[in-house]
Amino acid sequence: MRYENLYRNLLLGGNNIDGESLGSFDEFISKNIDKLIVKEVSRFFKKEFLLFVGPMFGGKTTRMLSELDRHSYRGRDIYVFKPSVDNRYRDSEIVSHNGGSVAAHVVRNAYEIETLLLKWGVDIAEDSPVIAIDELFMLSGASEVIPRLFRSGATLIASTIQLNSDGNPFQTIMGLMPYATKIEVCSAVCSVCSADAFYTQKMAGRSDFDIEVGGSDLYEPRCFAHFKYFGESL
Repeated sequence: MRYENLYRNLLLGGNNIDGESLGSFDEFISKNIDKLIVKEVSRFFKKEFLLFVGPMFGGKTTRMLSELDRHSYRGRDIYVFKPSVDNRYRDSEIVSHNGGSVAAHVVRNAYEIETLLLKWGVDIAEDSPVIAIDELFMLSGASEVIPRLFRSGATLIASTIQLNSDGNPFQTIMGLMPYATKIEVCSAVCSVCSADAFYTQKMAGRSDFDIEVGGSDLYEPRCFAHFKYFGESL
């Protein structure tokens, strides 16, 4: 019955999974059996919410891309998103500091993720998709949308800074941490002493902006001893 409903829905749109002519129901099943098996198996994968947190230049995006590779090898349906305000590197790609990249859909807020998934006909409970989000702290509405997607059956993978450059936590990320099945803190290398760095120090730019997009021109990773608001304030 599940595949008959899928067939009828696709028939209304005039396409099958690969955008080809549907043919009869039996032809549809025969042509797409491998993809349908993957969809069926995906429903039984353990649902996860992975949070990669830490300072800038700590490899959070690299870790997220590595996890996406694992799910890609499994044949999972993957949807990748990035905030529109993050205009570093390339507009429609997530790019790590070491050059890794993946195509991404640009959204202005977390609510647009739900809107796009609905538009694309994604049934989260049935399809069990993998949803990846870079720089999660930049998306308003994340504290509402992310738990809703996770409860519905999606596997979520996100990279984000959890502390701002003043050493204060982003409230959105604090609110999401209890839902995470795994939180990995990705340390960087302190720009002063080469120790493990868990904080991001702002070196230039606007002092009145909680979120200001930039790279090494604005920010440096710092250890506790050399972070302005912790060690250097003692």
